[in-house]
Amino acid sequence: MWSFRKKITTSISHVVAVLEHSEEANLFNIGVLDINKKEFLMGECSTESIEQCEILNQLKILNKDNANIQLLVEFPLFFEENSSYHVILSKLPQFTNCEFIHGVFEIDNRRMIAGIGAELDLDNQIENNIMQNKINKLIVNLFEKTHRTSEKIMYLQPNISKCYYKFIFDTEPSLREILLAASVIGYNKNIFRFFFSSGIVHSSQDIVQTLKYNFLQGRVVSGNEVFILEPIDDVTDYNNIDKIYMKYELSKNKYACLEENDKYKFSLLEICKKWKIKLYCENVFNKDINSECVVYDPTMPLIDWLIK
Repeated sequence: MWSFRKKITTSISHVVAVLEHSEEANLFNIGVLDINKKEFLMGECSTESIEQCEILNQLKILNKDNANIQLLVEFPLFFEENSSYHVILSKLPQFTNCEFIHGVFEIDNRRMIAGIGAELDLDNQIENNIMQNKINKLIVNLFEKTHRTSEKIMYLQPNISKCYYKFIFDTEPSLREILLAASVIGYNKNIFRFFFSSGIVHSSQDIVQTLKYNFLQGRVVSGNEVFILEPIDDVTDYNNIDKIYMKYELSKNKYACLEENDKYKFSLLEICKKWKIKLYCENVFNKDINSECVVYDPTMPLIDWLIK
């Protein structure tokens, strides 16, 4: 079902995708995509015996051969220090030469969680100021490392890979297909940037206005990203534009397993696919919007586009 029709020119030789196990908390699934050989392997590992995991030990051999390994993990952003996620992320570096990064936080009932297991009482102003400086550095570190292809680790929210496969083929994926979709996201930096972004993408109204009146030239700036819609002459479908509203809402229901912000992203992708609109995503500080920022291109066969 998946093919590699275009010559791969990236320096990345392997993509390792790690997903949480759907049934057992101490198990996780891992897939390895060999870009050069066009091969895909998958396996299941336990946090209790990760050193004996056959597929991970194969990565040690690849490291000795100077393989350029990209790691993508699809885990919740927030979890306890003693959770299986912490075990997995803390032990993976020995197999992939990837740095273990943590620097996420949230505010919940006036308490802040910085990284993994560090809590802060916001009523304590002195402690708050000290920890806030540390948190800011961690967040900047996390942002930079997950947005540069030279770094070896990427993070995604759960179910993104599953939904991306569903978007491509309009069918429910198997575990192998989910892992393969995660590997493709890890390989294509544009797609990853789009899904990793905290920005809110175009609403259905924005899309309709863009097609009818070139509203804001199809641009939406949100978070640290600018999202751009580009209708293409003789390609984009301008028929039944008013049906975009319903399609957008139905698509949100199709991806109900996702967080609200991610539902919007997939609704936007569905519209771009049906009405043949080009989609870009770039950091707001980068003024050079070009082909390196493309998330979806209706002029190319979708499978070719994924591994471009």
